[in-house]
Amino acid sequence: MSLLPKTTGALIRQVTPYTVHGQPYLQIHYSLVGAENEMREARLGTEAAYANIKDGDQVALYTLMNTVTKIEKVG
Repeated sequence: MSLLPKTTGALIRQVTPYTVHGQPYLQIHYSLVGAENEMREARLGTEAAYANIKDGDQVALYTLMNTVTKIEKVG
């Protein structure tokens, strides 16, 4: 378990948009590169992800204290 900032490769498995009090958020299911059989979940505001994020995208996950803080598309 790393508490320091880290960047990890991942594959987006499912994206579900939702709102809380009018603010848009994303529930994202993903698997890390090298652990494709292990599903993980992150919930973050839409400002922390790129536009048109979708299933099957290869991404870089930025984490801090084991929490996803930003997602960028790779390639």
